[in-house]
Amino acid sequence: MAIDIELHIDEILFVGCPGIDRERVKAALIDELTRLLLAHEAAASAWRHREVELVDGGTLRFTPGMTPEAIGRQIAMTIFRGLP
Repeated sequence: MAIDIELHIDEILFVGCPGIDRERVKAALIDELTRLLLAHEAAASAWRHREVELVDGGTLRFTPGMTPEAIGRQIAMTIFRGLP
């Protein structure tokens, strides 16, 4: 059964991350979260037709030199692990 996933992220809040390329982080986050949901159909099905106002990704620690893509993937994995 094919699953159609549509993710829309209005805003990502970064505190203490000056100069971060938010658009690249957001694109990587969407790509990785979509990949994770497609790979775990049960989790994707649980979220069918749901709209979530806010997802708290918690506090994440980034190592110096991390690319925006790596940061986006880390955020996506944190959000995915927090899905009920």
